[in-house]
Amino acid sequence: MFSLSVFNVITSTMLTKSVPSSDTGTMLGLCASVQNLLRTVGPTAGGFLYVNYGISAMGLIQFVVNSGVLVFLMHRGIQKKTEQKD
Repeated sequence: MFSLSVFNVITSTMLTKSVPSSDTGTMLGLCASVQNLLRTVGPTAGGFLYVNYGISAMGLIQFVVNSGVLVFLMHRGIQKKTEQKD
């Protein structure tokens, strides 16, 4: 749940900053819709993973997703630091 919340904050921030200020409300509405969709589909996907692959599959998928987000954020931070130096 924590990683899902962090992911939602990151994507909401990135999407609202990438559009004009007049479209910020639209992007926030879309982000909220996606969050509700994930809460609807998530338990079904979790049940499928549990029945077919066991409890370790959910932890492994969470580890992979969190590692990917960490690598992306670190790479993006390094790029910003090099851009600021130039």
